Amino acid sequence: MLGDIIRRFVDKVDILGITSGLLSVGAAFLVNGLVSPRWPQLQQMFFNVYESAATIVHRRVWLPFWDIVKEYVSKKDSALLEFLDIENEIQSLDNMLRDLGFGDGTLSTREEALRKAARQYETNLQGSMLSNLASGRLVRLMLMQIQQLKAGLLRALEDIDSLVQSNRLNVRLLAAIPTVVLIIFATRITIRTIVGLRLRDIRPLRQVHHDMDSCLLELEKILIISSSSSFNNNNNTNW
Repeated sequence: MLGDIIRRFVDKVDILGITSGLLSVGAAFLVNGLVSPRWPQLQQMFFNVYESAATIVHRRVWLPFWDIVKEYVSKKDSALLEFLDIENEIQSLDNMLRDLGFGDGTLSTREEALRKAARQYETNLQGSMLSNLASGRLVRLMLMQIQQLKAGLLRALEDIDSLVQSNRLNVRLLAAIPTVVLIIFATRITIRTIVGLRLRDIRPLRQVHHDMDSCLLELEKILIISSSSSFNNNNNTNW
């Protein structure tokens, strides 16, 4: 379509009596002389542009939509805590508290047992360090506190993972918003260009709207004048 428009424009050109055919041959010879020495560089440039465009499409279009599809199709759990057993760590903490004599190893007595273990740990630190180390109770209390810290961190990590999993789809959709906007604008520009080339009238959309408003106003004026003339003719006929 663009080639036809250029060809029609060239056919209408008449410079110093030179026919359009000679002008076309001369222009082709000039373009060939300019492009041929730089053809390898142009090929490399086109390849780089194509590779960059393909990378952008893959990262900004394909991956976000594919992640959204996988989010709906597959309900796979997060791999963040796949190899960690939080309940086992908590049960291990309850067993350590029970072995130290601070509870029965159940959930109902865990809070009170942890409080008693903390007070016992503080008391042992204030006493003789050598005797506590020799008995091994201080070391067991320290291991119990480490296990408590480990279980608490894993529980917090589980909560964070649940929050991330619940908002994963929202993040995927947010990442796809620039892609959707880009597709909409690219589609509008492409359709507008194709329509303009087919109609042989490439004008800004604002100018088209202005011309349409002018045509509608002119049409309305003609209709008003026509109806007024018809009304006057009817009155003259009645008289």
